[in-house]
Amino acid sequence: MKKLPIIMLSSKTSPMDEVRGVIAGCTTYLTKPINPAQFQKTMQRITKWLAQHVGEVAA
Repeated sequence: MKKLPIIMLSSKTSPMDEVRGVIAGCTTYLTKPINPAQFQKTMQRITKWLAQHVGEVAA
């Protein structure tokens, strides 16, 4: 797998904090308090991405 999904959970909510998180290597930046619908959507997206790329690990 070329890139491991990293979810950053932070209480910092400014757009600049999100940019810093992405620069640091996270693929998803979520802020507290967690919105359950947003979290579920994020997990579904990551699960789908992993399912598509799991073959790359074996190759």
